[in-house]
Amino acid sequence: MKNAFSLVELIFAIALIAIISGIGFTYTKGNYLQRDGEFILLKIKQARFNAIGNDDETNDKACVTLTKNAFENSVKQNPYSLHVNIKIKSPTDFNSEKKLCFDSLGRPYNGNINSNLSNVIKNFVDVELSYLKSKCTIRVHPLSGYGIILCN
Repeated sequence: MKNAFSLVELIFAIALIAIISGIGFTYTKGNYLQRDGEFILLKIKQARFNAIGNDDETNDKACVTLTKNAFENSVKQNPYSLHVNIKIKSPTDFNSEKKLCFDSLGRPYNGNINSNLSNVIKNFVDVELSYLKSKCTIRVHPLSGYGIILCN
């Protein structure tokens, strides 16, 4: 009577598992659209967080530039490579620099912050992300500065 597996049976089982896992890894792709969308939304939320309670109008940490190059260069230690294309569906009151800033209450501003609220953004800021044939939108609310990801 046999009490254990032979060496040939064990090697065959390991080889079979290796082949199946190799095939499985080639068919699964990372969800670059969701991952990059969450990274960009994190950077927008980080700028908003840095602005809340800070009355300094020249606070550069309260702004985020909505371009692919700016996001890739925002990480110092491990450079981050975005796979998505970024397009801003600009409201009429959004600036050409693609720079989104927040005031001390977390409201999104267009460019420089001033006390008479003339630069506060009055419409949603939609950042459209596309990868292959898929699209997602990051929507920043004009009154609260809160951002969400909308995917089809």
